[in-house]
Amino acid sequence: MKEFGKVSSQFWISDDIQPLSDKARLLALYLLTTGHGNLIGIFRMPKGYMAADLNWDEPSVERAIAELTTSGFLLASDQCQYICIPQFMEHNPVDNITQIDARLKLLVKLPQMLLEDLPGVLPVIERAVAKASDYKGSKQTEALLEYARKMLGKCSSESRLENKRIREIEKKRIREIFTRHMSDLRIARLRQKPNRARLISLNLLNSGGASIPNGKVTRATKPKPLVTTKQDSGKVIPQKPCWPIS
Repeated sequence: MKEFGKVSSQFWISDDIQPLSDKARLLALYLLTTGHGNLIGIFRMPKGYMAADLNWDEPSVERAIAELTTSGFLLASDQCQYICIPQFMEHNPVDNITQIDARLKLLVKLPQMLLEDLPGVLPVIERAVAKASDYKGSKQTEALLEYARKMLGKCSSESRLENKRIREIEKKRIREIFTRHMSDLRIARLRQKPNRARLISLNLLNSGGASIPNGKVTRATKPKPLVTTKQDSGKVIPQKPCWPIS
């Protein structure tokens, strides 16, 4: 647990603090000095902690958080219950390489979910890494900086776009596989079942009540009778019709 926190004398006259309500200012001061915090100003801070320490109800905490996020003083993630004070490291500058290493260790341990849920944290980390790079540190410092740069590379906008493109390609591939599977399944089912149209046509043909022009089953018309004639003394005498034998 952090024992103390520094606050710049410019805090009270800064542009993001002056327009705030008294409760929002108190919450800002509390977050800068709370024992739940750390050296980088990015830490897990459930609303219940704030309500208990300040003796507020939760709606009051939520209203004060909304004010601070609107002013730009605070970034908050409801999903991870993390907060980030973008200017925290400006309020608390480092004095030696030991503090730089301690900050870098905290940075590289931040959960990946937070970096995805709260992209505004990335510029804060980038500034911290850039400042740490200006110091001549130990081998441990170099290793931590390298790890932090890799973490930032994975979370950069280009990397996020590339990961999104890869996910879309994978989803498309899965959809194509599923479509082919369903198509093969339908074909297999059709092969297992007899051809209903063929059975209907055969049944109708066997009963003498259907024909199949162009492969389509239709109702057949009754065949017309053939009329035979008989000539007698130059006259044509109609005879009884006779049905053709098929």
